[in-house]
Amino acid sequence: LCNNASICNVIPGDIARPFRAFTANTAPIYLAGAIQRGGTDWDFLAVKLNSNGALDTSFGFSGAQAPTFDRPGSDNGDYGTALVVDSGASIVPDTLWIIGNVSQSCKTGVGFAKLDGNGTLDNTFGSFGRTVHGGSTALGVLCNIAFNDYAADVTLQGNNIAVAAGGYRVDGISGETIYNGVTVIANKTTGEFRSRDTHTYIAFGERAGNSTLKGIVPTGNGRYAVSGEGNGLGLFSLYMTAVVRPADTIFSDGVDP
Repeated sequence: LCNNASICNVIPGDIARPFRAFTANTAPIYLAGAIQRGGTDWDFLAVKLNSNGALDTSFGFSGAQAPTFDRPGSDNGDYGTALVVDSGASIVPDTLWIIGNVSQSCKTGVGFAKLDGNGTLDNTFGSFGRTVHGGSTALGVLCNIAFNDYAADVTLQGNNIAVAAGGYRVDGISGETIYNGVTVIANKTTGEFRSRDTHTYIAFGERAGNSTLKGIVPTGNGRYAVSGEGNGLGLFSLYMTAVVRPADTIFSDGVDP
């Protein structure tokens, strides 16, 4: 994948292993992260290992695949941060969803890439296996007031992919940097956007400080348990957890809980 680039680095983001009911010990191992190939050109990275830790050379290009988003400003850096695997039967390839941060020239959005266990992008998902939600390509003042969305974790529930998108980052009026937690929901089959919800640290009915999501798991009925960190009310560091109900819950699996 380095293709003789003068600079070539990789950074890890996450690891996952599919469930195999009768062949658990031989299940492959998938890694997600990012690869730099010269200058500031970073792309998502997926790697597949056999159960013994050796590269599975049948995956992508000799064991690795690097989905490129080709968004405006994407050479500024697209970083894969987390992945989730849906295991197939013994004759059906696994399905991988990798999420991360995609530069859109002004502000960063949340990128999704969908591949199968052979390293092939699913062309029915988004645009040739990739989709981006959030971020901005605006210029000038509009760029200054736009949000950076960034991704931390990913999970599946029903027909959806849910992302603990870490949150968004924006400069406040007085010059301080403001962070709020965010979840982004997309359809796991098509990549279609479902909802983007802000989860603000509230105390006594008002915003009390910064919050950033780090992890997410499904709890059923379109709800998710999230964890993260933040600060406020005179405390420099807080551990946070909550159960959240994204805005599209009323349409989740056709049932309003």
